[in-house]
This record gives sequence, C-alpha cells and structure tokens, in this order.
Amino acid sequence: MIMRIVDGASYRTPGQLRSGVSLGCEHDRTLRAASAEKRITSLTRGRCASRQGFTLIELLVVISIIALLISMLLPTLSRTRDSARMSVCLSNQKQAIIGITAYASGNDGYWPRMPPLANAKLNFYVTYGGTPAPEIVRGWVGIGLTVAYGYINNVSYLYCPSQRYEAFTYEKNWGGVNSAANNPNNNIYRRCSYYYRIFNQTAPQVTAEDVDEVLSFNMGTKKPRAMVADIFYAGYPTWGPYPMDTAWAHINPHVVNAGYSDGHAESFSESAELWRYATQGFNPYDSPNADDFVVSGWKYLDGEPERMESHWPLP
Repeated sequence: MIMRIVDGASYRTPGQLRSGVSLGCEHDRTLRAASAEKRITSLTRGRCASRQGFTLIELLVVISIIALLISMLLPTLSRTRDSARMSVCLSNQKQAIIGITAYASGNDGYWPRMPPLANAKLNFYVTYGGTPAPEIVRGWVGIGLTVAYGYINNVSYLYCPSQRYEAFTYEKNWGGVNSAANNPNNNIYRRCSYYYRIFNQTAPQVTAEDVDEVLSFNMGTKKPRAMVADIFYAGYPTWGPYPMDTAWAHINPHVVNAGYSDGHAESFSESAELWRYATQGFNPYDSPNADDFVVSGWKYLDGEPERMESHWPLP
C-alpha cells in the first residue's frame, strides 16, 4: 500500500480511503448475508421438525381409528375361523363314515362293535384296555377299528379341531396326558372327539330293546341313521373345572355335525334345539340318566324327536 508522509505523519490517499470503505461495505454485506442464511436455515429446520411429529390429539385419533377397525374385523375373523374348523370336522366325520362302511362291507354288513359293558354316554373310546374280547383288535374298539384295519390312515381324523375339552382333543388325549410316554399305565384308554352310536349296556331308562335295536343296525338298514356325531351331552365338564358347554365343539351358534349310515355328513338342522334339550330339558349333572339322554339324542339326529320330547321335555 502506498502512503504519503506529510510532516512526519502518514495518511491515505483519497483513492485508498474509497477502497477501504468499499472493502468494509462488502464485508458488512457478507456478514449480513451469512446471518440471513443462518436464520433461514434455522426456520426451515424448525418447520421440517414440526412436520415430522404428531400432536397428542392426532396420535389418540389414529389409535382410536385402529381400535375401531380391529373391533369390527375380529368377529368376522372369528366366524371365518369357526366356519373353517366346522368344515374340517364335517370332513373328518365323512372319513369316519367311509371307514366304518368299509369295515361293515367285510363283516357281514355290521358296523364295528364295542366291547362288553360299553354304555351310550361313554362311546367316545377308540382304544380299550379291559378284558380281552373279540370286539377288541390290538386294543382298538368301536370307531377305532377303522384305524386298526387301515380304513382310516390318520388317527387325527377322529378329532374335531373345534373341541375345547382337553379329554377329547388330539394334542392332550392322544399325544399328551394319555400317551404311552406320559401315562404308561393308562395309554390304552384313549378317547376321540366323536360319539359312536353302537353300545351294548343297559342303563336307567335304556332297555334291552334299545340295545338290540342299535346292534341290529347294518348296511342294509333302509333309513339313514346317525352313526358318528359331535359330542352332544353337556355334562362332561363336571369332570373338571370347565364351563358347561366346553365339550360341545361348535358354539356361536351351537351346532352338531353328524355322519350317517348312507355315507353323508351334515350339520344337523335342529342343533340349537338339541342344545336346549341338553341344558334345559335334561339336567347335565344327572349322570345316572345321561345314557338315556344320549340314546334320545341319537334318535333326535335321526329325525325322530318323540323320545326326546317325552323323556326330557323343555320347560
């Protein structure tokens, strides 16, 4: 920088002064621009941050909408699940009917038999450990004989997926508490989820004529007879701390599936009325008379309600 010295003092020329002022102004403008840019950046970040979050009210509204949608969908999903399980149950009973028909075709037309002293209310056993008898084949009895002879190749077909009472489920009864590994002294007594009609034991109000009638059923019986059915006696939960309808497989509504001697299986059209008889006409805790109720129930499934109406009238 060129400076002039006058009387020992230095000073800048007018050009130099103008240049200094220009440089100062340019510096001030640079500082102001940087400050403005910083403010704009800060404001922009603030707006972006405000757009990324939810207020408490907005969050509560979203949660309420989701909860409402779930409450609307759950009943539909539950009905769909129950319907699917009922279809599997019908298919199982169809397989069971095919199996016992195949068995009957090789045994003079007669359905699989139960061992001596088998009563109507307990005809859900498929393996039996009692006194040896001709009706027991390698431990299999009744509907279980369809497995023994290979007419049913998967024992799970004898279990309803809707059954909630542990004593009648595949997981607990076949592979669980009654399995050979867990209960070696009782592993030959196993239940399935379905009633089988054939029995041979009299009981209060169940006569020898009732037994003879059932034992006479064969492939030549003209009228289709219910031979396999969902358990329709509501008293079994008295064996444990369960609600009364626990053993009734299909609820909401109460339905009974049944397999008939002509080879078809169906959901019984009067199931709701049968449920009323099971819980209002008959006392589920009246165990001594349960055999008669079950015999009456089989006739009801046959379309013959007279015995049920006379023995166990609705209030």
